[in-house]
Amino acid sequence: MDTQTILQWQQSTVAELIKEAGFSVSRIATETGIPHTTLLRKLKGVSEFKPSELFRIAKVTHLDPALFIPPQFSSLERAA
Repeated sequence: MDTQTILQWQQSTVAELIKEAGFSVSRIATETGIPHTTLLRKLKGVSEFKPSELFRIAKVTHLDPALFIPPQFSSLERAA
C-alpha cells in the first residue's frame, strides 16, 4: 500500500468514524488537543495522522483504536 492510498484511506475512514460516533470536527479538535486546522488538513488527506493522534481520537470517540489502522496492517476488519 503506497502513501497516497494510506492517506486516502485515513481521510475517508477517520472522518466516517468521527461522524458515526456523533462527534464534530471541532469537538474532536478540542477534546484531543489536535489543532483544528491540523485536524482538517489530515481529514482532507493533505498530511498523515500520527499514531498518537489516532489513539486520542479513538479514546475520545470510545472506539477501538484498531479501527483506525488500514486493514492491510490489521487483522481486525471493520463491520460493514
